[in-house]
Amino acid sequence: MAIGPGLRPQLLLLEAHEGLGASMAPQLASMGYVLRWTPHLPEFLKMQVDLHPQVLLVELERGEVGPSAQDLTALLQTRDEGTPLVLISARNDLSARLQSVRTGCDIYLPYPVNLEVLANRLDAFLDPPPREPERVLVVEDSPVQANYLGGILREAGMEASLLTDPEQALNRLGEFKPDLILMDLYMPQCTGIELAAAIRMDPTYMGIPIVFLSSELERSTQLEALGRGADDFLTKPIRPQHLVSSIRIRAERTRLIRAQMSRDSLTGLRNHSAMKFRLEEEWLRAQRGETPFAFAIVDIDHFKQVNDTYGHPFGDQVLQSLSRLFQRRLRRSDIVGRLGGEEFGILFTGTTLKAAFPIIEGLRADFANLQHLSPKGPTLSTFSAGIVAGNAAFSAPGEIWESADRALYQAKAGGRNRVYVG
Repeated sequence: MAIGPGLRPQLLLLEAHEGLGASMAPQLASMGYVLRWTPHLPEFLKMQVDLHPQVLLVELERGEVGPSAQDLTALLQTRDEGTPLVLISARNDLSARLQSVRTGCDIYLPYPVNLEVLANRLDAFLDPPPREPERVLVVEDSPVQANYLGGILREAGMEASLLTDPEQALNRLGEFKPDLILMDLYMPQCTGIELAAAIRMDPTYMGIPIVFLSSELERSTQLEALGRGADDFLTKPIRPQHLVSSIRIRAERTRLIRAQMSRDSLTGLRNHSAMKFRLEEEWLRAQRGETPFAFAIVDIDHFKQVNDTYGHPFGDQVLQSLSRLFQRRLRRSDIVGRLGGEEFGILFTGTTLKAAFPIIEGLRADFANLQHLSPKGPTLSTFSAGIVAGNAAFSAPGEIWESADRALYQAKAGGRNRVYVG
């Protein structure tokens, strides 16, 4: 359920205990959400019809699994199709979670409610990233069979690279970077089992799923293939729908694992290694004269003092708030990562330094005015940044990083809460 530009998603809460809505509303407002609430089910049902909120939240009676079946039935009957349902409960056991699944719950949050977790989950529901087509390398010595499989995959919206010479597999893997390899078992040059084992010898390709598609029915041969590096064995003939579903499930799981490995666990942003890799990619494009870019390093001011004064959990909250600000204000094509501690990196792709500077300056001003609810009351925080143009004048991507870092320290020395150009 996408939200139009400039609009703030509305959340509607049925609270079981007075005070939950009032305590949640300010922090949710700082995250870009409008929360309305009521303790009365009839009013809640009426507000659904009148307001058409983007998300429904229900606080369950503390100590109970949930509201009555009759209440939940009435709530679900009035819910607009596709509207996420969030249940908030004092229980965190499996039976409570199972019952929440049976009631049609999309998000289950135990007390105390972590609003950063809630906001991140809602962002994924309301503004999901565009789906990238799955990339499948088909290794099949028969051109006719390869084209047939490629046609099925492309018809399903996937990208398929067809390889009839298995000896070129490693070269094609490096060029195409597939999410999955679909491979024949018997080929003239080598068997699929041998090729799978050879591919697995390269650590770069250890995580790519290999799926065999063959008419081989001998179970011992299938088990040998699985033991030598394959992830699945599909038997011919196979229905196109079954083939597509099997590949999509495997490829999606691979993407999730890759994302987890390249993401910072606290903020969900790219980690230090992933940012270095993407900076190198952008620098190579600049060397070829394809597109300009700018690179900024951001550091929260006096962050040790924030942790010492308010505690590390609040410091984590500030880090998450800044990461959410980046994610909401920057383009999907821009690349944001947490470099470590309170330091972040931003790659403004296809953007000149002149165009990127006012963007980072606007982010600085917005963050400086963003209230954070600390244990001692509302407080403010700021960041400093250094930004450079990632042009071909730099002989290596590391020089770009160092230049942005020097500009950041100049901004710190100049008084903090400012952006300097390197």
